[in-house]
Amino acid sequence: MSLKAAQEGKKYFQSGEFAKALPLLQEAYAKGDAEAAYNLSMMYMRGLGVVADSNEALKLLFYAAHRGWPQAQSNAGVAYASGIGVKQNWTEAVKWWQRAAKEGMPDAQYNLGRAFLEGSGVKQDFNTAKHWLRTAAEQDVALAHYFLGSMYSRGLGVEKDHASAFKHYERAAEHGVDLAYPMLGLLYQMGMGVKQNLDAAQACFEKGVELGNKDATVYLRELLVCKQLISLTTKMSDGDLSILDSIAQKGQPSSALTSSGSDNHRLWSKLADLGWMQKGDAPEGVCAFSVTEKGQLGLDRFVAMLKASRND
Repeated sequence: MSLKAAQEGKKYFQSGEFAKALPLLQEAYAKGDAEAAYNLSMMYMRGLGVVADSNEALKLLFYAAHRGWPQAQSNAGVAYASGIGVKQNWTEAVKWWQRAAKEGMPDAQYNLGRAFLEGSGVKQDFNTAKHWLRTAAEQDVALAHYFLGSMYSRGLGVEKDHASAFKHYERAAEHGVDLAYPMLGLLYQMGMGVKQNLDAAQACFEKGVELGNKDATVYLRELLVCKQLISLTTKMSDGDLSILDSIAQKGQPSSALTSSGSDNHRLWSKLADLGWMQKGDAPEGVCAFSVTEKGQLGLDRFVAMLKASRND
């Protein structure tokens, strides 16, 4: 009878008929059915056909996890990682995720990959992180794509590969991951892993802003400034661009650029107006500019964007 009760209870649970599911799942649970215990835990956690009771939900969840139900094991890991109903313990979280991941649970595979990537509850290991994140991504876990993109962008456990990073960020964005949009925008802006496209970069940043991503707000504002600046660079010599690049790459805020009657004077002045550069002392008839700390990052991106546009 317990097998039939489990099957009938599962059917009613999945169809949302919780009042009918409750007695059948309780009967199956009393006979040791792990799936029935897990489904009951979801009902008590969410107040589906019963009065919500987090303590009862956790008791049922861990019963199902110890009886080998993979989804319960995955959720047990989340409980330990977040400290919900139990004392936070990343080592325990990893233990449960490892069990569930080996049973093919995509969420557990993603969480396990993140744990190895960040060294949470386990020694940091980029190769193991890559394995589990790839496994989760193959089952289209959106955040797994995002963090794989991050690994390719930064060269963590893989050769730095902006084209692969773009592919994974794009997949994450298709699933609505807000974190992916500013990263896609930067790749479009710099022409890294994809042909430079400032309009596409702007669209990505705008979508990120729409989704509430704060980085996207900053990058959008910066991009709009850079697009204005590019109009002032049509007569910039390769030599002056090389100087700007050197400052941006080496991080030397005190390095100076001089401009005396050159076509670049308007650009230097505009950068000074933005607070990215400041005028310094110079001989009569010469305007000297140095890069400020505030302008270092913005200048770095502007120069990279300008170089990419000249290479097209």
